[in-house]
Amino acid sequence: MSVRRLAIISILLSLLAAGVACAQDELPGGPALRLRILKVSDLHEIYYEQSGNPQGKPIFFLHGGPGGSTSPAQRRYYDPKKFRIVLHDQRSAGRSRPFAEIRQVGPHRLLAHREPLHGEGLLPEGRTALARRREAQGHPTIIVNRQYDVICPPRTAHLLHRALPKSKLWIIEAAGHSGSEPGMMAGLVRAVRELEP
Repeated sequence: MSVRRLAIISILLSLLAAGVACAQDELPGGPALRLRILKVSDLHEIYYEQSGNPQGKPIFFLHGGPGGSTSPAQRRYYDPKKFRIVLHDQRSAGRSRPFAEIRQVGPHRLLAHREPLHGEGLLPEGRTALARRREAQGHPTIIVNRQYDVICPPRTAHLLHRALPKSKLWIIEAAGHSGSEPGMMAGLVRAVRELEP
């Protein structure tokens, strides 16, 4: 059997195991209540959706990327009775338009494109500033990272944890970059449950 075929079988088994391992821990997620395309520049429009309780604790889900996108499965980490869940696709990704457009895309613009979401009442101020303010007000912050993630290495999670001394840092053992690995999914569900209102 070829190495490529073995790799594909291994990936499929991992995804199957992730689904089986987390099916009992995931929440129903519920349908999206509001789907929208929001113009963020003369060229780009971003897709976002809301689900859950409109009066619930707001959750703004940031997907990986560039090139990644959100999926309905990502709503399942949060109890739709307790949270107002906002998913969005960053510039040029997923259902945002134009797809795969590289003009006006870069780290500063990927963050700046979230600014119009402030006006929609969907997104609070910058993440690090928000995390520091939350910590100062006694709100818990949990950082979940993967042990073998070479894209988002644990050292960056440790740096953020040092900047937020009251935060909790959970490093998921034997996990790489995929958020769908069983250990990572279980860690995210556990973190959300610990932060539930």
